[in-house]
Amino acid sequence: MYPTITLRCTAKLRKELGQQPVVQSESGWAADDPTMDEWHANLVRFGSQKCILITHSLTLYSVWLIGVRKARYARLGADFRQGLADQMRVDGLGDVNQLLPDPVRVVVAKSNRRGVLGSMVDLANLFQHDVELAGGLRKLDLETWSRRVNIVPMIGYLKGQSADTAMASALASVHG
Repeated sequence: MYPTITLRCTAKLRKELGQQPVVQSESGWAADDPTMDEWHANLVRFGSQKCILITHSLTLYSVWLIGVRKARYARLGADFRQGLADQMRVDGLGDVNQLLPDPVRVVVAKSNRRGVLGSMVDLANLFQHDVELAGGLRKLDLETWSRRVNIVPMIGYLKGQSADTAMASALASVHG
């Protein structure tokens, strides 16, 4: 059996994926108990480009999948894992295998945390603003932008910790 992550998708993304949420996965997670395996996801459009913002439920650590096409939806787990590996490398957080072994099974569920979704809306708005300032999505240095966003303290939700620091602490507690 492959490791399972829960991808709590907004209604917009679930509709795009053509999937209905499940009530419970085989790993037995409870709807009110986020774990290291729980992420929230939203579909964001920039012109004709479809992007998926995926944010960790506990740490708000975020990964962008840019230019996602319908033909790739079946590979969402692999694409997310690769995007996470790239972002963790940029942020100096080590090997993605610490968090998400390969291959991974994705269980789609309904989003359930307003605080996480509110943070994601803020990130999407900031991203859209910075894309416009850069002169378009292709001109934005996504690695630098994501690094900058993941090191900004999330006051209130993470008690002033940055998302990358919270993720590093969470990784240490799980694997320490």
